[in-house]
Amino acid sequence: KCKQYGLAELYHKVHPDVRYRGIAVACVNLTTGEQKTYDTILAAGRAFGVDNSFLSRKIRGGKIYFRDGWKIKKKFR
Repeated sequence: KCKQYGLAELYHKVHPDVRYRGIAVACVNLTTGEQKTYDTILAAGRAFGVDNSFLSRKIRGGKIYFRDGWKIKKKFR
């Protein structure tokens, strides 16, 4: 299998929840009502100064994460 997929692709076949591409994140400021949408978890993590794996764990399964007055959750398409 390693020859067919390559090591990275094989890892993502075994652990599909690790891939962050294509998962949009919706953020709402609770005090001002401002709304922001990020195309990826990585972009949202950079904006809020959090590691993307930490943010991914916090919003996994439709959970909502609160940070510094912002409500952060996955945006389902």
